[in-house]
Amino acid sequence: MESKQIVKILEEKMPSGLFQQTIDLIKQESEINSDPTHLFNKYIYPKLRQYGLKVEIKIRPMIIQIKENIPSEYRINSDVINQIFPEIIKEQNIDNHQDIDYDDKIKMIENYLIKKGEIAIIKHYSLWINNQIYHWGYKNNKEWTIYSPEESDYEITKNWERDVNNNQIYFSLRTFNEINQWVSEWKNKHTYNIDTCNSQTFVKELVSYLHLY
Repeated sequence: MESKQIVKILEEKMPSGLFQQTIDLIKQESEINSDPTHLFNKYIYPKLRQYGLKVEIKIRPMIIQIKENIPSEYRINSDVINQIFPEIIKEQNIDNHQDIDYDDKIKMIENYLIKKGEIAIIKHYSLWINNQIYHWGYKNNKEWTIYSPEESDYEITKNWERDVNNNQIYFSLRTFNEINQWVSEWKNKHTYNIDTCNSQTFVKELVSYLHLY
């Protein structure tokens, strides 16, 4: 995003008196230190933090099932446990299986299905924009992009962590209306592919659109 565009957006968002005061301070400071990076970090970046949207890049493990070459999110629930766990008990001849807790059963089922080639665990990428989640993938054989408050509240309980390669908070001057319009156009132009056009692709291109600072 060009400097003129940043200034124009901030002028729209900031009270006129405060905006003009900021411009005057930049002009005054530039007489002593005209380094653009210094001026940006001292005067503009704090305003981006105040008036922009907070953005975090996060990752979580996702279990996928590949059926008929179509990847889809796979959840291990009580029905799956009741169906698969007896197979594991029989195959591995496990005694005292009544003492195995729920989380351990899930891990055993994951390992069992991975070895059989029925599921895989991948890194699933997302953007958290003002704590509202944006992520893209496949579910029930349909492409989905999620950015509703209901999904964000639900996903907050999931195992999301900041991407170690982008482990900081960023800011964007885009609006939610602009972002949602971009997402809508993205869905119409792209087809999900687990190797070449996946959640990471979606996040990278949305990051580029957001002009993060």
